[in-house]
This record gives sequence, C-alpha cells and structure tokens, in this order.
Amino acid sequence: MIKSMKILICEDDERKFIGIQDVILASNPIAEIKWVKYSKAALNELKSESEYDILIQDMQLPINSDSRIDPEGGLYVLNQLKYRKIRPDLKVCVCSSDKKYQQVLIDKGFDDIDFIYFASFSFVVEMNNFISKCKINGTNENKNEIH
Repeated sequence: MIKSMKILICEDDERKFIGIQDVILASNPIAEIKWVKYSKAALNELKSESEYDILIQDMQLPINSDSRIDPEGGLYVLNQLKYRKIRPDLKVCVCSSDKKYQQVLIDKGFDDIDFIYFASFSFVVEMNNFISKCKINGTNENKNEIH
C-alpha cells in the first residue's frame, strides 16, 4: 500500500489555501491535507501525534487565533521549529504572495527554505517540483529541513 503524504498548510487566506490544495491534489490525489490559519495552530499540530511530512506556510499570518495578521507570523513558526528542534525531519516551504519575503528568509538565516511565489505564472510548476522533491525515495533527505 502506498503511504499518502501528510501535509500541513498554514495559511490565513482561504483563496490561497484552495489554490495550494488544488495543485497538490491534482498530482497527489491521496495526499492528506490539514489547514490551519495561524502560527500557534501550526506549531500545536506539529507537536501533536500527527506525523506530517510537509509544512507549507505563509509569512504574513496571525500568531494566535484572536490576533491580527503579523508580518513575521511565518518567521515565528520557522524560529520555533529551528531553535526548539521541533520535527527536524519536516520538509518546509514558504508560499507567499509577497516576493519580498524571499529576501527576508535569506536575511533571517532561512536561505535553505524553499520559497514559492504564489502570484507568479510558475506557481503550479514550482509547487509540483517542491512536492516531488519531498517524495524522493521516501527519504527525509531534503535541503529544506530545518537544522
């Protein structure tokens, strides 16, 4: 039996979530996808018993359920994963509608995290390439693990 990929998407914009989900399911129809809308919900999921293979997240999102969008909400998650060593085998990518966050990732020391620009014409290709790369031989060897 083929193991389905478990993917956590942390995105507060429903339109973007649906766009990301549609691309994943078009090429991976048995993927298990969970959607959360703020940073701490993502961390709670990742600390739970669920064994996620992939985290796809936005950069601008609320930290808590009752807070406003934080321009560094995504960095909050990345920092927690890195410094608290939560799920070091997790494959991570940032999918943002704001291209400037690609440079922010580099400036903050996360240059090994894949960045996918949601608003680009190549979004579908880039997302498919990322997902395919995460499936290679079913291993956890990937450049965008958080160390």
